Amino acid sequence: MDIDAYAKILLNQRNNMTPEMIEAIEKQGQLHIICEAKQNRFYELEEKYRTIFKEGVDLLFEQHPELRDELPNKETRSEQIRAIADEVQNPNSGSKRITRLMKTIPQLVEAEAMNVELGKACLEFFIALSNLNAKISSDRKTFFSEEYMTKMDKLADEGVMMYFLETPDFPLLSEECDANYVLDSFIFGEYMSAKTLLESFFTISMPGEPLRRKQEDIDSAMCNMLSGFQRTAARNWFSLLESEHKRCANVLEGFWEKAREFKNGFQRSKKIQELFDRAIDVEWELRAWNKIDIYYQKMVGKVQPGVVNRNALIHGDYEDDVMDITDRDVIKIMLMWINMRLIADHFCYIEELFENRLTMVPYLCTLPQDLAIDIMSIM
Repeated sequence: MDIDAYAKILLNQRNNMTPEMIEAIEKQGQLHIICEAKQNRFYELEEKYRTIFKEGVDLLFEQHPELRDELPNKETRSEQIRAIADEVQNPNSGSKRITRLMKTIPQLVEAEAMNVELGKACLEFFIALSNLNAKISSDRKTFFSEEYMTKMDKLADEGVMMYFLETPDFPLLSEECDANYVLDSFIFGEYMSAKTLLESFFTISMPGEPLRRKQEDIDSAMCNMLSGFQRTAARNWFSLLESEHKRCANVLEGFWEKAREFKNGFQRSKKIQELFDRAIDVEWELRAWNKIDIYYQKMVGKVQPGVVNRNALIHGDYEDDVMDITDRDVIKIMLMWINMRLIADHFCYIEELFENRLTMVPYLCTLPQDLAIDIMSIM
């Protein structure tokens, strides 16, 4: 793609922008900023709370080792949460003694004092996330025409996943826009658009160790792409893609039922489909998943013409031409990773909401009863 072709994309993007779409993008941007700020606040408090609480619990068990046998120990997380709640509400339970002893540990007293603030931050984050998701969902229903979606699906059949778009700002309906045209737009100018698309993964204020490692591999993949080492870059993107596939498959494992282990991508895909079968308001994510899963199975199955084969690449089948990876192939894997990550994020947030229902209770107890009940009913 030359500069004229890329300039035409930018011109088409500008011409396709109606005042309503511009307003929607601005509003989405504002909600993204609010959500990120609320998320950072919650995670910062949560990290501080966990550190203090762990120090306190370690000291409590050091002073009273017999308490370990008095705490509920259930097989699933939902049973454990319920058992802890029942213990706290039961006036004759052994937890009353534990509670009394906890008040003698300074770190646990400090952690308890954080409960309301932490619960408030948790609730505010999930409300902000809900507002953002509702806005994006509404805008997609408003601005994405059936013709545009059909073109998006057609590109996905060729391994070009564009479901991360929140408004139809890429000119998919232009006459020259085929799969290679889209891929070349991300390659142009030393991957200028690809770098822009990846920026958000480096702006998280408190990346944990897993995310820090992923950031390192993203950076390494981009360096290899720029240097022309596409095969090495593809391996990194496959590693990142498989990570999100595993992360999504592990959502809510061990929460209601005993956790399962998934031995391969096919088993993980079946579990992810289970999540979709149980979820509500996931039409967009399901549309993307159906296309992603079909193409993913092609990449991890038998060698097919025109499809990058993950197994040949990872296991080093150097005598096979399938090892010849192009820059377009790498962009395909990168785009699939971005789309898979967004799906994994969606379900991980659902899991996080389930796990944090008790976290919100101390703050909800400070609110009028009818308001607290209304909030809990929609969370």
